[in-house]
Formats: sequence, C-alpha cells, structure tokens
Amino acid sequence: MAITRRTKWIAATLIVAALLIVGTGFVHHFRPLLHTADWRISVEASTGKAGEATVYRMLGRANVLFIKLQDPPDENYRWFSIDTKNQIAALPNWPDEKPYLHFNHDMAIGVGLDDGKVDDGWTITWNGDELTFSNGRLAVTLERTKG
Repeated sequence: MAITRRTKWIAATLIVAALLIVGTGFVHHFRPLLHTADWRISVEASTGKAGEATVYRMLGRANVLFIKLQDPPDENYRWFSIDTKNQIAALPNWPDEKPYLHFNHDMAIGVGLDDGKVDDGWTITWNGDELTFSNGRLAVTLERTKG
C-alpha cells in the first residue's frame, strides 16, 4: 500500500500540532524570566559600594519580578522575588537557568523577607511605585520607570 501525499501531509500536520501543544505547555509551566527595563534598581552594600543587579519579569505575570544581584554580600541574597500586586518581597528558590532562565509558575514566589524564617531584620517600605528593602548589610531600591 503506497503512502499518498495527503497521508504524509496529515502526519506532518499532526506532528507539528503535537509539538506545539507540548512546547506551549512546557513554556506555560516553566515560565521564562525576561529582562525588563520597566524598573530601575539601585543596590548598596554596607561596604559603601554600589552593586550591579538585573531585574526580570515572569512571562505572563508582569507583577512578579525577580532581582539577581551580581556580587551579593551574602550568597543567600543573590536572588529576590517581588510581587508588586500583593506587595510581597521574598527570598525565592533560585530560578533554574537550564535550558533557559525560568521559574516554575505554580511554586510560591518565596519566603517573605518579613517572615520569621528569614533572619537579618529586613525593613520593607512600599511607596507607590517604589520599593526599598534593607537590612544592616544591604539596601535595594526598586522604582518603576514606566506606567
């Protein structure tokens, strides 16, 4: 029995559709973190030097931000997560970087900096579109640049 051109076309279409469905589900579950210019960040350490940091937003959830510090004073404070809608600043499980920078969207964004589980006495101040959180060794200010 010969395979017709139409049969090949149907098989190829089904394979492409299946790959799109699986790929979309994968990206939906493991949400990519995208660099955003909508926020300006400044980091100061107790040593007096300003630190470098990058702000990411989660695909499909613009109110969830992740901050990666390049040279934190404590390795536990390399990543922070922010929920601007609910005004939460937290220490997250670190986002995975393989095969791309992503965070599992159904995980909690982290343990709140003001939670008893987190030491170091964090102070969190929300002022409109500006957030500052600090302890004795680190101060991070995040300000929205676009509405």
